[in-house]
Amino acid sequence: MQIVNETPFSLFVHRDHLDDSFAMVDATVKTTHERIDGGWQLSRECAPISGEPSERFPMGEAPCLRENGLAELTVSGTVRAPDGRAFRRRTALLRIGDQTHSILAFGRRWWRHRNGAVEPSDAELTEGVEMVWSNAYGGSWTRPPGLLPHTKLPAPTTRILCSANPAGKGWVMDVAEAEGVELPQLEDPEQPIVAWDTRPAPSCWAPMPSDTSLRMDHFAIKQASLGNRHELDEFTFARGALNAPPQLQRRDLHPNTRIEVEGLGPATISFIVPEPAIRWRVTAGARERRRRPALVAVHIDADTQRVELAWHATLYAPLISGERRTFTLEPDVTSRSARATG
Repeated sequence: MQIVNETPFSLFVHRDHLDDSFAMVDATVKTTHERIDGGWQLSRECAPISGEPSERFPMGEAPCLRENGLAELTVSGTVRAPDGRAFRRRTALLRIGDQTHSILAFGRRWWRHRNGAVEPSDAELTEGVEMVWSNAYGGSWTRPPGLLPHTKLPAPTTRILCSANPAGKGWVMDVAEAEGVELPQLEDPEQPIVAWDTRPAPSCWAPMPSDTSLRMDHFAIKQASLGNRHELDEFTFARGALNAPPQLQRRDLHPNTRIEVEGLGPATISFIVPEPAIRWRVTAGARERRRRPALVAVHIDADTQRVELAWHATLYAPLISGERRTFTLEPDVTSRSARATG
C-alpha cells in the first residue's frame, strides 16, 4: 500500500486493515487560508497538522474516529477595541450562518467586601483580553487541614477543582474566601456573574483543555435521553476527543457557510468556507475512483487573520494478492472554489 501527497498541504494518516479484506486509510488534510489584498486565498505557508496533543490543540487534530456530519469550530485571538484604545468591557461576536454567539471581555476584577456584601470590583482598563480558558470561569480552591464541613472527620489539605475548567478563575467555594479572588475576564452575557456563588458554564471559543468535564456534556445528555437503556455508540465517546466547546460542535458547518468574527484581532473577519481544493484518488489494480473529503474542523486565528480547515476521509481498497494499492491526494481542479472569499 502506497500513500502519495501531490499537494503542498499537511497530511496526517492512520493506516489499518478491515476484516483482512480491505486496506483502510483514515486521512486528515489541513488547508490554510489568509487575507491577501482584501480577500481570502490559500496561504503560501501551510500550517502543519499533528495527531499528537499540543499546546494549540490539546487533543491533537486528527482523531482516528469521527462522527459523520459533525464539524467543530474554534477561535483564538485577543479581544480588542477597534481603535486600539484601552477598555473596561468589550463584546466579541461569532456568527455562524444566521446564528450569533457572544462573549463579554472585561479588564481585571476582584471580589471585594462592600457594605457588608461581596461584590465585584470595577474592571480595570485593559488593551486586550486573550481568548484562552485561563481567562474563563473556573479555577481551584485549597481547603486547609482540619475537620470536613458538617462532620467531625479530620482531613488533610485538599485541593478542590472546578471540573468544567480547572485552569480558570473566579470559582469560590466559601464566601469567607472570596475576598481578593480574581473574577473571569470572559463571560457569557446570558449567564452574568452577579454573586460569589454564581456558577456559570465557562465561556471561551478556543480549543478546550484536555481535563475539562465539558468533554462529557453530550454524553450526559444522551444518557439521560436513553433512561436505563444502554445504547451509547463509539461516536458518543469520540466527541469527547474534539477540541471545540460543545456549542461549537455543529452539524450545520460545511462548505459555503459564512463565518464572521467581530471584536477579536486587528479587523473583523468574514469568511466563506470554500469547497475543498483537494480530492483523493484510490487505485487498486486497474480500478480507480475519486472522493472528496468532508470538512471536520475550522480554526480561526483572529490575531494573524488566518483560517485553518481540516478535511477528513476514510478510504478503502480491496486486499487482492498481486494488486498494487495507491492512495493519492491530488489538487481538485474541478472544485468550484479553490479560494475562500469573504
